[in-house]
Amino acid sequence: ASEGDVDMVLMDLLMPVLNGYEATRRIKNQQGGSYTPVIFVTSSNDDESLSKCLNCGGDDFIGKPINKLVLDAKIKAHQRILDLNKELQNLNSELKYHQSLIEKEHDIVEKIFENTMANNALFIPHIKYYISPQSKFNGDIFLISQHKSGGFYVLLGDFTGHGLGASQGSLPLADIFFSMTEKACSIEQLVTAINTRLSRLLPEFMFLCATVILLDSSGSRADIWMGGMNDLLILSDDNSVTKIKSSKLPLGILKPDKFNPNTESISVDKGDKIYCYTDGLVEACNELEQPFGNDRVVDILINGEKESCNDKIAIIKHEVEVFQGGRVQDDDIALIEITCAPYEYSEINLDSKT
Repeated sequence: ASEGDVDMVLMDLLMPVLNGYEATRRIKNQQGGSYTPVIFVTSSNDDESLSKCLNCGGDDFIGKPINKLVLDAKIKAHQRILDLNKELQNLNSELKYHQSLIEKEHDIVEKIFENTMANNALFIPHIKYYISPQSKFNGDIFLISQHKSGGFYVLLGDFTGHGLGASQGSLPLADIFFSMTEKACSIEQLVTAINTRLSRLLPEFMFLCATVILLDSSGSRADIWMGGMNDLLILSDDNSVTKIKSSKLPLGILKPDKFNPNTESISVDKGDKIYCYTDGLVEACNELEQPFGNDRVVDILINGEKESCNDKIAIIKHEVEVFQGGRVQDDDIALIEITCAPYEYSEINLDSKT
């Protein structure tokens, strides 16, 4: 009989051509993921024979002469196991089907994200970054856009939570960011529009911590808006670090009439580097549950050159990975570096960028 034709087998030990042990092995090898109970019917009652019945794949045995009540009880017991096994197989099939649907939906969402981020001006040489999502979808978002008069906008954001749920707000956020920066809007106009949209769209428990920066064409002035983010750090040529603290609530919490869009305008020198990062960096823990912390970031910026390497992003990335010691990342990590220098608008074809 082929697989699926038999629900249960009563197996004799002594048969012509093939004995019960070998027949049972073949049945079990042909089962695949299904379950076919084999009950040996034998006159042997020595321990060795009974042990061989079980070792070759048998599920139970009954002695001869057969007691009908005992046989009936064993058949019913194995039938219950068989029914449970079939139920489990059906549940597994349903689970695989739904998992397949989820994967297809994730692929669709991922493609939408890719298309939405196609305008991201990652080609600007003034910017370095390290992005490490905790899962396939990122709750941190990093957006860059050129200003038509020179200079560029940068937004680093951190949605509540992580994964697909946290990343859902990235789609309307990116849409607003690119459409408004295309019009050369001010930071005040940009964050006002983002807050208005997110406050209407997001559930009450969800919001966006964000740092938004507009570096002018000369690279000597930066307009900054910060809400709910870590300190923004400015590293000067003399290796001193200036901290700018976030003074506002995250985007999406306050209603438009309560929202404060005012920016802070700062002067920077050519070659100064601006660093901002999300909580995932400083809250990354070692095996003792100690966080990486802001102080380590500042110390690396000041003293972090190693073996003639002055790439602070690469050094911080290395240090946080060593600090975690192989622990599974439990939050999204994003870190960016902006070098303050003149920047002219480029007509580069974004569609050609990969």
